[in-house]
Amino acid sequence: MSTPEKLNHALRVARGVSYSAGASGLHFFEVIRQLGIEAPIVDKRVAAKPGEVVGAVVARDDADSEAASAFVDFLRSSAAQTVLRHKGLDPV
Repeated sequence: MSTPEKLNHALRVARGVSYSAGASGLHFFEVIRQLGIEAPIVDKRVAAKPGEVVGAVVARDDADSEAASAFVDFLRSSAAQTVLRHKGLDPV
């Protein structure tokens, strides 16, 4: 995902999206809020079971792994890394 528009599209066409209730999930929610798509994405959220990590939701195919990959690709983009550095994070 090289642009916010491509991330927006990938999330909108995903059949299900899963994100944590922790720091990464809060960041994800902020991203979708800034994209103006929080309502449709929250509506298709697939929550992890108690004590379960989000990766397990994707692994059992309850959430769209293509959307997960798209978000990770977006976080690797130079635009996202600039913001992460500005916020005090060290992107890998």
